[in-house]
Amino acid sequence: GAAVGRLLEAGGASHPGAGSCTVDNALPPEALERLLALWRSLPVASKDKESPIERSYLFDSEGWLTGLLTAAAAAAGLRCVALPGVRFLHYPEPGGHLPPHVDLPRCTAGGAKSTHTFLLYLTGCGRGGETLLLEEREGDAALARMGGVAPGPRATLEAVRPREGRLL
Repeated sequence: GAAVGRLLEAGGASHPGAGSCTVDNALPPEALERLLALWRSLPVASKDKESPIERSYLFDSEGWLTGLLTAAAAAAGLRCVALPGVRFLHYPEPGGHLPPHVDLPRCTAGGAKSTHTFLLYLTGCGRGGETLLLEEREGDAALARMGGVAPGPRATLEAVRPREGRLL
C-alpha cells in the first residue's frame, strides 16, 4: 500500500514547500510499467535553451494518469486535481540538474490553474538524483512570480531520493 511521508514540517507554514509530502508506492506496479512504456514511446522535445535534461510531453486526454495522481494525492490528504498536461523530465547523463527555481502554476485552455507540482519517479537510481527543497532567501518572493530565486548559497531543508513509484 501507499506510505505517506511529510516534509518541511519544521520549515514553517510560510515556506513555498510547506505541506510537501511523499507518497511511496503511489501507483500500482502495472500502472507504473504502463507509464514507463508510454514515456519511452514519446518523442524528445527540441530544447528552447541549454539544459542537461530532456523533456517529453503528454496530454492525458482520457484522464488515466491524472486520475491515478489525484487518487495518490488524496491518499496523502491533499485536495487537488492533476491537470492533463504532463511533462516527463529525463536526465540522460549523470550529474545533470536544474538550477534552483520555483515551479510556476500551469493553466489549461479552459482556465483551470494548477495548485501543486507532482513529481513521480518512474525509476530509482543507485546514487544521486535527489530533488532538493531549499531554504528561502531574502528577495525570493519578488522573483518567484517569474520562477526565479535570489542568487546565493542555500541550505538544503529536504533531499528527496528518487524511488520507483514515489510521488513528491
